[in-house]
Amino acid sequence: MKMKINEDHRNLLITMFVGLVLGIVMICLPAHTDLYYFKTWGGDIVDMGTGNFYEHGFDRPTDYPPLYMLICALMELICGGVHANEFWRDFLFRLPSVLIFVACIFVFYQIAKHFKMSSKKSLIITLIFAVAPAILIELAWGQADCFTMFFVLISILMFLKHKYLASMIFCTFGLLTKLQFVFILPVLGVAILYRYIKEKKIGRFFLNLLICLLIYFVVYLPFIYKQLGQGDVFYVFKIIFDQIGHFQMFAANSFNLYTGLGLNFVSYPTWYLAINFLIIIIFAALSIFLIIKNPSDKNVVLMSSYIFTAIFMMSTNMHERYMLPVIGIMLIIAHAINSKKLLIVNYVFYIMQFINSCFAWFLYNGSGFNYNWIAIVLSLLSFATFVLFTYEVIRYTFNKKLKIQDIYGDGTSSKEEIK
Repeated sequence: MKMKINEDHRNLLITMFVGLVLGIVMICLPAHTDLYYFKTWGGDIVDMGTGNFYEHGFDRPTDYPPLYMLICALMELICGGVHANEFWRDFLFRLPSVLIFVACIFVFYQIAKHFKMSSKKSLIITLIFAVAPAILIELAWGQADCFTMFFVLISILMFLKHKYLASMIFCTFGLLTKLQFVFILPVLGVAILYRYIKEKKIGRFFLNLLICLLIYFVVYLPFIYKQLGQGDVFYVFKIIFDQIGHFQMFAANSFNLYTGLGLNFVSYPTWYLAINFLIIIIFAALSIFLIIKNPSDKNVVLMSSYIFTAIFMMSTNMHERYMLPVIGIMLIIAHAINSKKLLIVNYVFYIMQFINSCFAWFLYNGSGFNYNWIAIVLSLLSFATFVLFTYEVIRYTFNKKLKIQDIYGDGTSSKEEIK
């Protein structure tokens, strides 16, 4: 008796297989020098233990939270156990990013189906996601940003399924993997809080928040227990602030406003910290306002992609790979909303991210960006696309033709339009 596989399962297996094969091919290529840091950090933890890692390890302060450092330590243990040579060490240290990328494809497909896209359309856009050249370059590079992308996607999926505690826990794991996950918190956090207020379960929100804080500090505990034993109860905050201040550049190989102004890898003065913080607050406040105005599922996903893009384009210290989660989120929502302008914005960013990754790979030290008119023009084009994106998200939020069920996301069958 033959086992039948339905169309959705077949499509999902195809796209996951494509992503796995391409990822494996990419991590067989020579690694970028950044991988050296991950291997060194993994070795530091194995050699000296977690308790001394942030205090005395290599290249302090380490600008990564503990969860990904534990993955590096695990890879170091595996490499030591199998006596891996340099090729296999490079391969194994990049393998977790490939596996999490395959998991990203799985979650991506689930979100596409949530928005009731046809099997054919879900297959096409998931394949576009699975072959995204910017993602594949980052896999070859050995960066950890596919983990950020995974936790962004899974947190959104859990939100869409009304599993708010699970969404908040995955947000916690995202923060424990890379600090850049914090970009999405103003949107997703307010959206979840809004849903709890609407359901008159505000106490449940704060209970869930307490659970997440407990998880956060439990994961950090192996790294801070010695300092806690010495009475330094704020040591974890020192680590976080050190991670935030690891770079002090206007831009770090990113096609954003600062690179367009010729400020790539140019140190910013201390006084600019206040301006940068104000810029982040302004865009976070705008995103929160638009979420409150239109708290629908589609707008939450749209604003999740927008807040990432806004911080990438307008904030300092941005690496090219920090836009990676936008590839996944916006590819879905632009097709779900079926807006031609949003589709244009999406595919411009899709292509720009690929070119940006190539520039970063071949001009890693950053100085070449400031003397390359192509990089400057493309950075300004990216910023112009962001301006169009801003206009479109505001227009969508205030669209009077949206149906009641689109605004409130409550499953109502009413056909009445907002007047």
